[in-house]
Amino acid sequence: MIYNSDKSNPHWRLQEGENFSKIFYNCQKDCPKTSNNKLNCMKFFVRGVCDKSCNRAHSLSKDNSKKFEKFLADCREEAAKKDF
Repeated sequence: MIYNSDKSNPHWRLQEGENFSKIFYNCQKDCPKTSNNKLNCMKFFVRGVCDKSCNRAHSLSKDNSKKFEKFLADCREEAAKKDF
């Protein structure tokens, strides 16, 4: 297992009462890729843990971080709309 100990983006992590599958699973096809066309590891950045065999990106450049942050906000916003 690999753990994300980076404390710089705590708002990316699952918040109290959030369900990873309900918020992020349906959005995964829209998850931005890194500048070198690698998929971002949502488990690592959102849950904080991933498995060593994962071949997705576990670090992001500043530009890729901004894109990923917008993606997470969009996922949460879309999930909030479905709660009605």
